[in-house]
Amino acid sequence: MKYDKKKALEIIVETAKQYDKWLKSNHFLIFYQKGKEQDCVEVGFRDLNFLHLTGIKTKLSAQRFFSLCIDGKLSSKCWFQIW
Repeated sequence: MKYDKKKALEIIVETAKQYDKWLKSNHFLIFYQKGKEQDCVEVGFRDLNFLHLTGIKTKLSAQRFFSLCIDGKLSSKCWFQIW
């Protein structure tokens, strides 16, 4: 589904707030089984990971991008295109 920049911006900012509330600074230990082998992986969520999850290309640092989202100051002039 394609979105215009205004709608995409709204979704990104709202999602950043949810990421900040529920995931940022948390670590999850995921246990899984592949065939007869059992293993686990630890997954951590930091502010600098959020930009990667959006699929946005920008010259802003990942932390600056996240900060602008949380502060409600991100504008479509800050990023170039959706992948």
